[in-house]
Amino acid sequence: IAELGRLDIVVANAGIWSNAAFVDMGAQMFHDMIDVVMMGPYNICKAAVPHMIEQASFVLIGVVQQALDDDEPRGQHVIGVRR
Repeated sequence: IAELGRLDIVVANAGIWSNAAFVDMGAQMFHDMIDVVMMGPYNICKAAVPHMIEQASFVLIGVVQQALDDDEPRGQHVIGVRR
């Protein structure tokens, strides 16, 4: 913003992958996934939105992705958090 003067588009997207089945996943791995998948877009928006509101003209895009099919035993933690 300091260099270009405004913020026209923000894409709030973050992702992480672990190839662990939910039953094999430790609490730290799950916490890391939550930090990236949920806090990443939050932090992007928290930093950008005040400037965009001040401009009164902007585009904010939130990306949600389903990494696997629902019957896949690995990655269910990613699917569950992103829904």
